[in-house]
Amino acid sequence: MRRISPREAHALMAEGYAYVDVRSTVEFAIGRPQGALNVPLGGGDFVEDVRDLLGDDARVIVGCATGVRSLVAAQQLLAAGFTHVLEQRAGMDGVRDAFGRLKERGWRDEGLPVSED
Repeated sequence: MRRISPREAHALMAEGYAYVDVRSTVEFAIGRPQGALNVPLGGGDFVEDVRDLLGDDARVIVGCATGVRSLVAAQQLLAAGFTHVLEQRAGMDGVRDAFGRLKERGWRDEGLPVSED
């Protein structure tokens, strides 16, 4: 599976990739990549929900807050037969080390477009 940066994800969205944010609906409402779709990983049948929404041959970028849930979600999609799945590794909030220091900037810190409810 290919893991990509927030900037790569943003560029690929302009080329037709769908960004699937797997965070909860509350997290999604607070702020999300502009144009993202919300399919929470913990609710219902995640793979079937993505399949119903986008189809089997969709080009999908999966993201979350920090890259943990999105990695699990991307693995589930690949295991279910999806072939065009990318994982946005730093999520909305970025990756931090054990001391809370930012290791990799996420979507928000990169200054990419964010939508909020």
